[in-house]
Amino acid sequence: MELIAYKEKLVKAKALVIDLPMYYVKVYVLTPKMNKELTDKHGWEDCHDGQARNYIEDKRLVMVRFNYDTEGNVAHEMLHVVQFVMEAIGHEAESGDEPSAYLLGYLVDEYYRLKKEDKKKKHGK
Repeated sequence: MELIAYKEKLVKAKALVIDLPMYYVKVYVLTPKMNKELTDKHGWEDCHDGQARNYIEDKRLVMVRFNYDTEGNVAHEMLHVVQFVMEAIGHEAESGDEPSAYLLGYLVDEYYRLKKEDKKKKHGK
């Protein structure tokens, strides 16, 4: 169980965690199933397809929730994460911005890797 933030409150919940040690940030991600369980339990508002919230300044974390985790939707929300991180470190994006592009690719790959790993754990494989 992890402590995740939602509307300035910390809640204990299962989440996938993508650690970004070079930026001193952790990204907590709720798969559609995890998000539904918490939304039902805590009465959270619907996040449409997905949602990214920035808590870097005070908690050094970003929370991402998905109702649907299609490739396009994951890339969309992870782009917000990249924007939050780059803003926090004072990086100004330019045309052909490689740091942002690499971070986006890493976040998307890590989400799918962690989701697959979590699924294997549940099925004992």
